[in-house]
Amino acid sequence: PNISTPTGKRDIYYFTNWSIYDRHYFVKDLPINNLVDISYAFVKVQATGEIALSDPWADVQNPFNVGGNGVDPQNNPNAPPEDLGLFGQFKKLLKDQGKQFNLMLALGGWTLSATFSDAFSTVEKRSAFVTSLTNFVTQYPIFNGISIDWEYLSDDGVNYGKDGNSVRKEDGENFILVLQALRKALPSYTIAFCCFAAPEKVKWPIERVVPLLDELHVMTYDFHDGNWGETKSAHHTNLMPSSHAAWSVDEAVEFYLSRAVPPAKIFIGGALYSRGFANTDGIGMPAQGGSPHTSWEPGLVDYKRLPWDAKSVELWDDEAKAPYALDSTNRVLDSYDNVKSIIAKAQYIKDHDLGGIIVWECSGDFPYLDPRARSIMKALHDNLTHGTGRNASATTHVPTPLKISKQLAATQLIGMRNSTSALHST
Repeated sequence: PNISTPTGKRDIYYFTNWSIYDRHYFVKDLPINNLVDISYAFVKVQATGEIALSDPWADVQNPFNVGGNGVDPQNNPNAPPEDLGLFGQFKKLLKDQGKQFNLMLALGGWTLSATFSDAFSTVEKRSAFVTSLTNFVTQYPIFNGISIDWEYLSDDGVNYGKDGNSVRKEDGENFILVLQALRKALPSYTIAFCCFAAPEKVKWPIERVVPLLDELHVMTYDFHDGNWGETKSAHHTNLMPSSHAAWSVDEAVEFYLSRAVPPAKIFIGGALYSRGFANTDGIGMPAQGGSPHTSWEPGLVDYKRLPWDAKSVELWDDEAKAPYALDSTNRVLDSYDNVKSIIAKAQYIKDHDLGGIIVWECSGDFPYLDPRARSIMKALHDNLTHGTGRNASATTHVPTPLKISKQLAATQLIGMRNSTSALHST
């Protein structure tokens, strides 16, 4: 059964199977006593419709018996297969330690969305997908939810995702058939779907798909990045409409509400990483190139490394309800979420009675008990899922007219994330 939170609101954190490598972030590092929802990224959907592991070593083979990197009790050399890999690590938390949390299986992502259209294109492949997924979650009973991260579903025959993705005008209709079959095969599982935040790129039958979903995960991040050729600095995950961003959380939410999506099904996005700009003197100012600051991918910095250094000063845009760090000496700007903006998002969720927030991704946060109180996980725990108090930095929202068409950054890719990188699609 699904575990609920005291407030009924939820914060879902992505745990990536590549975080165990260079990032050195393991299941044992999760503040599991304070988390209720985790989404495991990613598993592949093959063109045949069948499910496949994206990294068998990380997922089901790594014994995690060196250097204390495993969940207690630590595995020994004779550990049974069910205790191996990250699946085994989560199983040990659930079974051996008796922790209670929801674990969602995320399918696809930016890099692994090439074959969704093929996999759902025929009745035989759709049947293979449902059978394979059902067998998968039966074999690995740690999961109680499915997140379909198809980047991006469209029914106009246009590929809005990574180059080379298969697309068909029938994709919307085929997806409906898949969801109907999944509902019958896995009636007790939470089913979520990840989607665009930019209204002009939402090209799927919302009114027919949403009734088949439990949750709609709106990826309200990756709005802007200097590495995409943009010539004006802007926010990448701002809550409110801004003269310095083409999109916002608020505009995405208002769009889906206008299409009769129940508020409780809508989840907005939070980012534990930055996107940025070089050769700029401030937000909304001319820029050239991406931020030279980097954790793992060019121009992206883990939140726990922000601001980058003593020259970078953290500032607040009250119009956008969004922070950024500016190094005025070297003319570098990094845009991201911090505790103040995430509390504002939490208040927005409560004010609009939304379902909650998805956060990309766990390894980027400060330690949960960071002495400077910088942890976003703790801020959401205290202000959204387990706490009910209004914070002074959060403001009550006054609805604004829906702005669907903006020319700013009209040609950029939304949600550009790399499934081996530090981003939510990643």
